[in-house]
Amino acid sequence: MGAINVSKGIWRKFLKLKYDRKGESVPEKKTVYDTGATRSGDAKGVRYDLVPPEGVEAVARAMHVGAEHHGDNNWKKGLKNSVYINHALRHINLYMQEGNIHEDHIGHACANLMMLIWNQKYLPEFNDLGASWHLDIDEAIKNKKKER
Repeated sequence: MGAINVSKGIWRKFLKLKYDRKGESVPEKKTVYDTGATRSGDAKGVRYDLVPPEGVEAVARAMHVGAEHHGDNNWKKGLKNSVYINHALRHINLYMQEGNIHEDHIGHACANLMMLIWNQKYLPEFNDLGASWHLDIDEAIKNKKKER
């Protein structure tokens, strides 16, 4: 696969990277893991070129299966956020138990999470978990640590 010949200016604009006056990229804070892998501390940029096409294809296959059973875009009619989370966790659990023997559970889990993202943006009234449901969990963990 050959390299794409694109000028730096276009890439800078496309990737929305930060550069100083000399045109040098400004380093971002990174987390370094035991394996040597790093992850940026703040992922402001959007990098579609880094999205694995196999993952996109797995989601597309899962959406195709869903469309065959329920009709195209049935999920856009509105489902509670907890339904998407429950189904994503179900597929993750099934994957942990049996792998992808019967169906692509990881693809289905990712599809549910992508639909959840869409739901949050376009159907916020279906958030049955509340705006701060996770804060209760965080508070419980803090309280548990204080008890020790």
